[in-house]
Amino acid sequence: MSEGDSIIQNSNTDALKDEPFFKNMPIGTFSIVILLLLIQLARKALPVDATYSLVISSALMPDRFYAYYNQGENAFATFWPFIGYQFLHSGWFHVFMNCGMLLQAGPIAEISLIKGGNLLNYSHLKEMPSQRANLARATFWFVIYYILCGIGAAVGFMMVNHEPHVLLMGASGAISGVFAGFLIGAYKMVRDGRKILKLLSGSALVFLILNVGGAFVARLSNTIPIAWEAHLFGFLTGLVIYPFFYWLVNLEMKTELS
Repeated sequence: MSEGDSIIQNSNTDALKDEPFFKNMPIGTFSIVILLLLIQLARKALPVDATYSLVISSALMPDRFYAYYNQGENAFATFWPFIGYQFLHSGWFHVFMNCGMLLQAGPIAEISLIKGGNLLNYSHLKEMPSQRANLARATFWFVIYYILCGIGAAVGFMMVNHEPHVLLMGASGAISGVFAGFLIGAYKMVRDGRKILKLLSGSALVFLILNVGGAFVARLSNTIPIAWEAHLFGFLTGLVIYPFFYWLVNLEMKTELS
């Protein structure tokens, strides 16, 4: 029996007091939230010209991407916006909404990437020296997962949206992928995931109705210009690649033990 398995069996309901929210927030999730807030704060503190330069260089503009790509511009200027746009927001309400969703979905998606990790034993795992490498590995892969979900969201947005002079920025595409990881992670954490499959399926449906369908209606009615394409393709990207990250973590553990 592994150390992680022993902790799972010895966990009790008192451990729920240490549920990973703020005090026990996983490092990857916490770091991304802080980074999003700091970048928004910097945008408000910087001179207008500097803020404009930051947005122009980092926001995703399909017209500019195609122009740069066809003209053979340097690779960084051409492809950086696929990552950079994920960390820019139009205002405080925008960034607070995305951070709130990340705080909800991120912990389970990240903790599930720890071998034997779950909400009950995470507070114990993070105090154990023998688990530090596993925690660091989970943080690293979670951040990579987040960024890849954002890239998938951007690619999907460009495939579907052909409007001229459009600009994309915000973390919601990447976080939509994290929500997919949250669903899969929750399923993996339960001994018999089939018992909560209906609940998770319902959560996925509600997410798609609100964050894709609702965003589509909001933009169609000219209420709020929300990139529903990024939400949809971010979610689909996360749904496809999260099992790979879960498998990778378990593979690394097996390699270490062999």
